[in-house]
This record gives sequence, structure tokens and C-alpha cells, in this order.
Amino acid sequence: ELIFVVDTSGSMCGRPLDEAKRALAASLARLGREDRFNVFRFDSAASSLYRAPVARTPEAYSRALDYVRDLRASGPTNMTTALRVALEEPVAPGYSRRVVLLTDGGIANETEILAVIRRGLGRARLFTAGFGGAPRAEFLREAAAAGGGRYASIGDSGAAEPKLSAGKSAECAESALASARPARFFRLAGAAAEAEWRRRIAIVLLVGAAACAWLLVGMRSQKR
Repeated sequence: ELIFVVDTSGSMCGRPLDEAKRALAASLARLGREDRFNVFRFDSAASSLYRAPVARTPEAYSRALDYVRDLRASGPTNMTTALRVALEEPVAPGYSRRVVLLTDGGIANETEILAVIRRGLGRARLFTAGFGGAPRAEFLREAAAAGGGRYASIGDSGAAEPKLSAGKSAECAESALASARPARFFRLAGAAAEAEWRRRIAIVLLVGAAACAWLLVGMRSQKR
């Protein structure tokens, strides 16, 4: 069983989520007929494509591609629920589970997440993939180690990111604002101050992060 857990919070807006979606689609394409899979997404809340892992039939594969294609980044980050369910839900007889976490690692509750990983392992292993110009490598590496898996950094700091389109810039600015307010650092008051804050975020998004490389997660689900 291969379970993908995708970060769709505001910090993943733009290139990071686009690269994560391409990597996920490529990984789904590599699944065999006997493999089972599911896809979770999380921002401030969590949801999944299926109630439980399913076989990789043509119909299930097609539906998964549509689900991945429609993922959008917005809001703050709450990784706990999605990761707990992905690790702890029952595994089908005769299967082991590989959980792949695709994220920039931008969370504030590292200790809680690591505890969730250690408690929920059972017959599962956790692998982490860091996206974006500056993924939280130390945390993602520690999370993979706690989960008995490996960490892969996908950020490519050597290449300049292409400028975002005006529409994408606005979308990412809105996502950044949505993430910022609950984090208690949105302290500006009044319409003029908020407009200035939006302008600054848009500038950062246009000139900021380095490009992500293509990730192809080649892990296949393994029977016990």
C-alpha cells in the first residue's frame, strides 16, 4: 500500500505544489496492478480521495489524476490529522504500507508530529520529500528517520524560479495572507496597511524561491 500525503497549505502555493503534483502523478503511474493506494491532502483541515486504500484499477487511477490535478494551495498548515490517519488506519492483510509525505515542512509543532509518527508506525514506514526553495530539511530528515524511511530534498537552489503570472501571484499572495493571519504575525490595521502587506507578499513571491526539481518517487508497495 502506498499512501501519499500532500501539503496544500498556503506556503506550497505556486512552484512547490506544481512540482509535488507532477511527482505524485508520476508515482501513481508506476503503481502495479496488485498495489493499493490513497491520497490525502491537508491545509488547516484534512481529507482523502478514498475512505480507505484501493486497488490501482484504471478507474481508480483516472480518478486519482483528476483529484491531484485539482489540488490548490491555501490556508495554514495542520499536518497532524492527515499523517495520523495515513499511518494508523488498518493495513489490508498481506500488505505493508509506505507513506510518502510531500511538503515544504513549514510547521510549528515538530515535537507533536514526531510523536504521531512514532506512535503510528505499526506496519507502515514514512518517507518525506521536501519541496520549495527552502524546505525544512532538518525536520523532514528527522521525521523520515523516526518513520524508518528516507528523506529527499527536491528544492534546487541553483536555479532561478521563473516569474509567476499575475493570476498566480495574486493567488499565492492570498494564500500567504490566509496562512499569516492565524499565525499571529498579521498585526497591521486598516485597509491601507493590508494593501501594503499584500503588495510586499506579491513582490516576495515574484522574486523569491529557487526552482524545484522533478521528484519521481520510485517506491513500490511491498507485500510482507
